[in-house]
This record gives sequence, C-alpha cells and structure tokens, in this order.
Amino acid sequence: MKGLWKVPAQPLDLDRRYLIGDLLVMVIIVASTSFSIASRSKHWKAAKLLHIGLILLSLHSFLHFLDTVFRYTHVARTYGYILVCNFFATIRVFADIFIIWGFLLILKRNESLKPYEGSESLIILFSMFGVIQLCLQYALTFAWLSFVDLFIINRIAKISNIFEITFSAMYLVAALGMVIVILDVDEMIDRQSHRRRAEGKTRESEDIKGHLEAAGIALIFLIIRSLCDVVTVGQLDRNPVHLQAILNARETTYGFFSSIFAFCIIFAIPTKWQPDHLSAVKEAEDQCRIIAQNRAREEVRDWVLAKLKEVSENGKKTAPTMSKLLEKLEEELMAFDNSEDQYKVLETKKLEIRELRGLYKDWEPIYKWHDISQQGGL
Repeated sequence: MKGLWKVPAQPLDLDRRYLIGDLLVMVIIVASTSFSIASRSKHWKAAKLLHIGLILLSLHSFLHFLDTVFRYTHVARTYGYILVCNFFATIRVFADIFIIWGFLLILKRNESLKPYEGSESLIILFSMFGVIQLCLQYALTFAWLSFVDLFIINRIAKISNIFEITFSAMYLVAALGMVIVILDVDEMIDRQSHRRRAEGKTRESEDIKGHLEAAGIALIFLIIRSLCDVVTVGQLDRNPVHLQAILNARETTYGFFSSIFAFCIIFAIPTKWQPDHLSAVKEAEDQCRIIAQNRAREEVRDWVLAKLKEVSENGKKTAPTMSKLLEKLEEELMAFDNSEDQYKVLETKKLEIRELRGLYKDWEPIYKWHDISQQGGL
C-alpha cells in the first residue's frame, strides 16, 4: 500500500500530568457510570439512552487513556494509527448524541413521566451532522495517508472542519436549550410542591427537587464542556502551528467536564434504594384515570338504557334505533368543554359510542301497536 500508511510516526513528548489526569478522568467516568446503571430504579426506563451514552463515554475515556499511555511511553506507531484516532472520534460523537438525547428524556420524565415528544427529530438532526462529520474525517484520513493531491486534502479538511464546528455549535445550542426545559420542569414541580405540602408530603417535594438540582448542575458542566469544544474546534484550522497543544486542550477540557457531568448524573436519577415519588404519583394518576374512564363507559351505557325506557315508556312504545339514540348522545357531548379533561373522559365516551354503534348496527327495534286487538282479534 502506497502513501504514509506504514511510515513510522515521530513520537511526541507528553507531560506526565496528562497521563495522571486522563487516568483520574477514566476512573471517575467509569465508576460513576457503573454505579448509576447498577443503582437505577426499574421505574426510570427513560434513563436507558443516557446510560448508553455514558457507556460509550466510558469506553472513549478508557481508549483515550490507553492512547495517552502509548504516547507517554513512546510506543512505536505508524501514521496509519490515525485511523484508530478516528475510531475514538466515532465513539465520542455517538456518546455525545446519546447523552444529550438521554438527558432531555430524564428532564421531561420529571415533568410528564412520559417520553418527550419531538426528541426523535433532535436525535436524527444530531446523528445526521455527526455521521457527515465522521465520514469527512475518515475521507480526510484516507486522502492524507494515501498522499493524494494536496488541493483535495486541503479541500476536504476545510469542509470537515466546517461540519465539526457546526456539530459543536449545535451541541452547545441544544445544551443551552436544556436550560429552558429544566426551568419549565422546575416551575411545574414548584406548583405540585404546594399541593404536596398541603397534603403533608414535604419530603417528596424535597427529594424530587434535589434530583432536579443535581441535573441542573450536570447541565452547567455539559454547557461549559460544549463551549470549550466550540472554542478549541474553531482553532484547529486557524492555528496549525500549535495544533498539538490545541488537541491536548480539547481532550483535557472534554474529559474533565465529562467526568463531573457523569458524577452529577448519579444524583439526578433516583436509585432503586430510594422511594421514587414520581412513580408513585404516576401510579396514582393511572389508577384515577382508569376509574374515570370506566365510569365514563358506564355512564354511556346507563344513558342509553335510561333513554330507551323513557322514549319507549318502559317498553310500551316502539324504541328508536340505536343509531338515533347514539346520535342524540353525541350531540349532547359536543356541548361539553374538554380543555380540562385530564383523564380523557370525553374521548372515552366517544370511543364507547363508536363501539356500541358497531356492536348494534344491525339491531332493529321491536315495533309496538297502539291497538293490540288488531294482532289477535282481541
């Protein structure tokens, strides 16, 4: 294979502080991720994506530490080793994607206890830019190692840098957008806290508030990490003389703030040894919703039976068809305001009407005669 693939790379001197720092970062991230996954409550399925991101982050920190050891001990390598660095970058990009998406899900879980609608578009957008960035990075590596035309190499490098800056900037904007989400969730929790305090459940409010505060602290360090990444990535193409120093600064800030983020996440999610007050609230709300919807179905059936008795005068007259009865009920339901229908009672009644219409669509009433003497000559 021609080019620089098998050409020995020149070893670079590395300060021991980088080695110690990367070791501490790896230990903190791996330990925090392991504890967070092992202690996660079964009710917090929304944290799975965040934990996938943390697993990828742990893998990246471990591989980066090994790379630091190789550099510090001057292990012989060829320029083809750059492909290994690209593999590290691939893990890092997908770790970032899963972390930002998973973090959004745990924030929204505090508010609605349901997955955040619209998060799919966010992950698709980040994934698209991340994949394009990685493809360009691999293309640049292959072009450089194959030693193709310098104009092509420079062209790919500029485009790759643009996409890398764009991805970092988008990540920063998304992290800043989380501030709005967390303030919205905090406001909702404050409203619920007044109700819980009135019910004597002060401890519940404090626990939920504590988890949200830990998430807020984690978000601060995620924003700082994103800001540092935007600054360092922006310098890569502008200051090639100090390229190695810029890369070291990028990896140092990324690892340092990622380790603090991973540590804070431990306190942002209830453990399986703690009471999950949000799950208790959800179970109570689900029970209330089931009761309300069952009652709504019974009300529809009771209304139909009462109307049949009323119109037919307890079976003395011919009853109307089921379709006419249900149309009358639908007209009455249209007058109700469903803006505060928390348990979707009105929707349940409409579904019950639809089921009854399908069940009795072929039903014909028994016709009654006013003068029954005509039937038997009585």
